[in-house]
Amino acid sequence: MNTSSVIARFRRLDRIGRHVGASLGVALLLAGAMTACSANDRFVESAGDAARSADATQSASGGGASSDEAAEAAGGSLKATAAATERQRIRTGRIALRVENPGKVAALTERVATLVAEVGGTVERSDLTSGSDASAEMVLRVPPDMVDDTMARLGKVAETVSRSVSVEDVTAQYTDLEGRISALEISTERLRGFLEKAGDAGQIATIEGELTRREADLESMKGQMAVLADQVGAATITVTISAKPPALGESDDGPAGFGSAVASGWRAVRLAFRWALAVVGVLVPFVPVVAVIALPFVLASRRTVRRRAASVAD
Repeated sequence: MNTSSVIARFRRLDRIGRHVGASLGVALLLAGAMTACSANDRFVESAGDAARSADATQSASGGGASSDEAAEAAGGSLKATAAATERQRIRTGRIALRVENPGKVAALTERVATLVAEVGGTVERSDLTSGSDASAEMVLRVPPDMVDDTMARLGKVAETVSRSVSVEDVTAQYTDLEGRISALEISTERLRGFLEKAGDAGQIATIEGELTRREADLESMKGQMAVLADQVGAATITVTISAKPPALGESDDGPAGFGSAVASGWRAVRLAFRWALAVVGVLVPFVPVVAVIALPFVLASRRTVRRRAASVAD
């Protein structure tokens, strides 16, 4: 083998080596990029999965929770069990009262307000309409265990037209809200921990969006819980007050005298006269139409009478 052939072979081997090295370098770069993307996706997915696992469980065994989170979950479970032991009920009452005349409606509202204060309640709303058609509507808040006593007292201050009391058991709804609030509080704390460890802008944006959504859900549930707790903590009683319509010939001061009877008769005459005028007013537009229709018949009748009279004269 001569020197020129050896040199040519070494050159071919050198070119092959450079191509193989370049290919290996590109492959390594692609593998590194894919590994970084995969790690980033796994980090974001692990943050979302950890938050979702907190929604699905309230015990220490779910989602690899730490000992502190396990204690919080166990505490939430104990609170839910205690809430289920004590029934949560909403009590609502309605009563309609009636007085002898409109002038007594305002005084009765004051008496009802005093009565409610005596049982430890409050007047949440009071609407009063004065005049001949005076009426009132009051919304009372009283302790739940004083509903029956309050309704009995209200029935004695005036004539009772109707009354009703209803009880709604909301234990399941109350316990469900309590558990969901506890789980959301744990999941938001976990997301805050992931946010502190995140170093990539994409990771930070994703976790912040999820954290904002969960914090909004938590505030909404706490608002629902506050409304429910307020309804359970105090019963609502709606009181309506109306006046009896005055009987014919009677006034607010008692039976009517001779003058009142004359005034009532005169009002009846005027009412009858107005009705008669109304009837005449309705019939007046039809008079010309009836006249036009009847005129040919009247003229024909007159001609017939004249002919008969002429024939009799002949």
